[in-house]
Amino acid sequence: RAHLTIGEDCSVHGPVIAEATIAVSRGTVVGAPDAPTTVSSPSISLGQDVAVHGQIVASSLGRTT
Repeated sequence: RAHLTIGEDCSVHGPVIAEATIAVSRGTVVGAPDAPTTVSSPSISLGQDVAVHGQIVASSLGRTT
């Protein structure tokens, strides 16, 4: 996918990868302390209270809102 949006208060247990943009909405948890994963895209936006356990790779733009 080129553009990926994850809604509020979700739980993601695997890698999140997009060709252009990823927006992760507030309260979402990606990975777990005992199961880290990756969020990767040229542009990544993380909402309030987002937790990512693992690696974040944003080659052009990374921001929190």
